[in-house]
Amino acid sequence: MDVDDFAHKARHAVPFWIVAVLLVLVQVGFGGYPALVKRFAQHAYANAVYFSFVRDAACFPLLIVGARVFEGPLVFPRSIGDLVFFMALGLTGMFGGQLSYILGIYFASPDVASIYQPAMPVWATALVLVTGTEPLPPLNAWRGWFKLSGIGLAAGGAVLMALSKQGKTQMQNPLLGNMCALANTILFAIYLALQKRYLFLPRAKLAFWRDLPVHVTAWSYGFGAFFMILCGLLGFEFNVAFLGFGVGGECAVPADCNVGNNDTSAWRNFCDGTTCRMKTDSLTIPSESVGPLVYAVFVTSAINYGLISFANRHASTSTITAFWPLQVLVAVVISYLVFGDTITYMQIGGAVMIAAGLGLVVVSNWLEERLHHAYALLVNE
Repeated sequence: MDVDDFAHKARHAVPFWIVAVLLVLVQVGFGGYPALVKRFAQHAYANAVYFSFVRDAACFPLLIVGARVFEGPLVFPRSIGDLVFFMALGLTGMFGGQLSYILGIYFASPDVASIYQPAMPVWATALVLVTGTEPLPPLNAWRGWFKLSGIGLAAGGAVLMALSKQGKTQMQNPLLGNMCALANTILFAIYLALQKRYLFLPRAKLAFWRDLPVHVTAWSYGFGAFFMILCGLLGFEFNVAFLGFGVGGECAVPADCNVGNNDTSAWRNFCDGTTCRMKTDSLTIPSESVGPLVYAVFVTSAINYGLISFANRHASTSTITAFWPLQVLVAVVISYLVFGDTITYMQIGGAVMIAAGLGLVVVSNWLEERLHHAYALLVNE
């Protein structure tokens, strides 16, 4: 990064403490989502694809209104390049990321979905370093060591906390659940890296959208909703079992469909008189799932994704994802306060590691802010 880049960052910077507070709020919002989905969406047999589509479709107009209110006149994609870019963001961050996450919860458990979240800063940091989007943290300066150590410490603490919760929940398909949870972290890391490289760098190709983070999030959600309903319609039409659609064989009485299945399974446990059908084989939202859906639309989608785009504008992608392990801590606290789960010594140790890691990241960014301002003063002299 040259002197001009440092000066650009200094002139357009928001104090990092503001970004840090917003990122903490984002993780608080994300932390309650898995338990809500498991308890009120999956147990009500809401189809994961259709649930995700309604989430994205309802969020899109909400973000459009937000873009108009906070960023002035509505701006539409101006070129094929803009459309392709927003399509890529919608495909990775909204369609792929969100669907793989909820499928991870359905097939495995909220705990499994949580245990992979500490991998987010690893994938994101690797992507931005390999693609040259961010420079390697300077290992000849304290700020570089603070940042790398903080990311590692926070991720390790989150893994420790998540491991302490394993084995408490019966899983439907652990292998598929783990694969989906892992896919979620990779896809969302790609989403953030794409945003940073093509929008928020000083010489980004699509820099026109740099100061319109709500617009960026809105158009991304529009494409995410399109891919989601396309996936849902195809899954429903062709009985794709992986997506919760289809039939599972012949039956004469409902008991035939429950053989080898427990009450929480979404698989062959509904008899329509002739065939076993999945209880999730429906393009409707059960009334019990409305609460989690409203939470998903307003909190985990509109507010959280908008704040993430804003944060990605004003901080490095590796720094933003360093806050992801906090999501595991929030989930543990919510489980304790709402569901009465006990807190173990492993979880306390993990919480201390997360707090210490984020502290190191904050100090690293404070030192970097000072450096940016120093370069800006040098340029202005």
